[in-house]
Formats: sequence, structure tokens, C-alpha cells
Amino acid sequence: MELSFNDHSDIELFDRVLLGYSDMSLAWTISAYDKSVAEQVKVKKLLREKLCVIPAAICIGPGHRLYTAEAPTPQDFAEDRLLDSPGRGISGDGVLRAYVPINQNKVLVCRNSALKKEILQKGQGYSIGHLPSREVREREGLRYIP
Repeated sequence: MELSFNDHSDIELFDRVLLGYSDMSLAWTISAYDKSVAEQVKVKKLLREKLCVIPAAICIGPGHRLYTAEAPTPQDFAEDRLLDSPGRGISGDGVLRAYVPINQNKVLVCRNSALKKEILQKGQGYSIGHLPSREVREREGLRYIP
């Protein structure tokens, strides 16, 4: 068995399995995003096993205006820039649209995770993702709001 680790979106991983490039894949799927991924799995006729449920969180950096706010709500981010990853399609996903109001003109797709973290650190946007461990949160210096 050969293992390879790639930074692909969930949908790209599913396509790699369908095209025979991979026999299986493991993908992080945040809970709020789970519905659209399940639909893609059904359409592509793949077998999917959920290993665990990961709560979704809004992620912001120390430069963000709400970084020190006591209890920001998803609505507080309505006019901010959302940083997305290729293939996730958060801006078109109804489940996440209900979680955080998304201004379509302010979605920025970052192909590089280091660039995404740099933009977050400067407070120039927010991201939606899984809630990492306390150690990771402290190391990154980012705030995650469940």
C-alpha cells in the first residue's frame, strides 16, 4: 500500500478516487459543510464512512476588529471578506450560508494555506473551518468562534 498526502479539496479527493488515481481518501469535512459533501458522494456513487463529527467554527486573526469581542455572532461577519479554499464552494452552500451571512462580492478563494493564514493574521477576513485542538489554536494565535 502506498500512502500520499495531498492538499486537495474534498471534491477533488472524491474525483481522484473516481478516476482511479487513488483507492481511497480521507477528508476533513466540517459539520456545517457535511450536507453538500454527502450530496456529492451520492451523485458520484462513492462509499463514505464518517469517522467523527467536527464542529464548525469561524476563524479570525489578532488584527480582526472582532478578535477581542466578548461574544461575536455570525451576523457580525456579514460585511467581512470570507476566505475560502478551492473546491469547497462555501459561498454557494446553503448550509453554510445559514451559518454565516455571506456577501458574494467579498469571497476570496486562497489556493495557498500559508497565504490564507497571513491574511487572517492581518485581520483582513475570516474563515470557516473545523475547530482545532487548544494546542493548535494557541500555536497559530488565531481565535476560533464555535
